[in-house]
Amino acid sequence: DNTSKKQRAAPSIQAIDKASVHKICSAQVIVDLATSVKELVENSIDAGATHIEIKLVNYGIDSVEVTDNGSGIEPEDYQTITLRHYTSKLANFKDLESVTSYGFRGEALSSLCSVAEVTVTTRTKDQNSGTLLTYDKKGILLKQSQAACRPGTTVAFKNLFKPFPVRHQEFIRGIKKDFAKLQDVIQAYAIIQSDKRFVVFHQDKKGARRRILHTPGNTDMRTNIASIFGARFLQNMDPIQGSNPDCVIEGWVSRVEHGAGQSSSQNQYLYFNKRPVDMPKIVRLINGMYRKNLSGKMYPAFFHYHRYSFRIY
Repeated sequence: DNTSKKQRAAPSIQAIDKASVHKICSAQVIVDLATSVKELVENSIDAGATHIEIKLVNYGIDSVEVTDNGSGIEPEDYQTITLRHYTSKLANFKDLESVTSYGFRGEALSSLCSVAEVTVTTRTKDQNSGTLLTYDKKGILLKQSQAACRPGTTVAFKNLFKPFPVRHQEFIRGIKKDFAKLQDVIQAYAIIQSDKRFVVFHQDKKGARRRILHTPGNTDMRTNIASIFGARFLQNMDPIQGSNPDCVIEGWVSRVEHGAGQSSSQNQYLYFNKRPVDMPKIVRLINGMYRKNLSGKMYPAFFHYHRYSFRIY
């Protein structure tokens, strides 16, 4: 009897099947609505786009589109763009020391395919027409057909997180919070990418569409801040500027005077080499210095851009 029980007992540690591994890992890359759009915006920037348009239907629950006028996708890359760890940004680990692009791991589109229904419409400047590409959950190209479009790329996805029923319900319940986070992320890129025009539209369930963000392009950080927050917002801010042989710091910060700050720690952006970053220690330092001068009552709004040379990494 003991022998038969041992034979029937399954091993306690087993390999997870590849499909499950892909779903688990993808959910760690695309963690929310803001992350999914951020990844696509970074792809557009890396493609050399000067115009990036984002459309959301029902706060992103129904569908999301990110359209750019970048280089487009070459036909030989139609399949590989959605495969994990396929990238044009680096060939080996040492290339990380000099990579200047936003994305480089080759995970974004692959992960997005796993958690949503994805199509890509693309056209290079040398092509006479575009191509519509449809992918399955594994990032495998299912079909392609001719499509009318301008040079550039549109990535569209719908039913985000639907393959994960519990996650999908949480996503729907918390959509207003997720949508606010998405707006903050897009604002961060729109402010620092002064040579690019950003436009964001939202369409509600009844079909009414409104523009929620716009930057003109071919301007500077100051103009973008005014476009997003209003000209009066800048009236209470002072410029920041400093440099040494390895680093240039510039931007804007609330004046150290009563009435110039804000009651909460919102509208605070840090950038390193045009990449929005989250660095709590630096944020606490800036807030602490500002509040110390105003008896701890207000927070500053700030936009700090740090540009470093690669030789100091």
